[in-house]
Amino acid sequence: MRYLAFIFCFLSVCAGAQETSINPTQVNPAATLKDPKEILDLQISTLDDLITMTDQTLKSLRNLQKQILIYKDLQEAYIQDPEDKDLLFRMSKSANDIFEKIKTDQLTQTFDPEFISELKMLTQIYKKIGLPKP
Repeated sequence: MRYLAFIFCFLSVCAGAQETSINPTQVNPAATLKDPKEILDLQISTLDDLITMTDQTLKSLRNLQKQILIYKDLQEAYIQDPEDKDLLFRMSKSANDIFEKIKTDQLTQTFDPEFISELKMLTQIYKKIGLPKP
């Protein structure tokens, strides 16, 4: 079920990106184009755009995966040494970066609510630690 939710979110992101790049002739190419060759060229161009967006989405998801793996390592290190303030700062910054990326890419529904809550809590810690002290 979680896999289906991920696919749905992925397709939603792709569809959202696709909507922003459609020009009026792509909506109803038959209305403006009469030559079948032009229609086919337009369809090929549309597929090229979709492939490019899919590649960009895949790169973005792989980057997010790397960020989460780094976060996991920081979390495990912090569990071993909970007194290390620098480690807490790095872990909370990592959580903040991940949370912002998840929100920006509209993937919040894809992740476990407990994980999202953890990221939110650490984001608050990061913002408090990152503020200059008066």
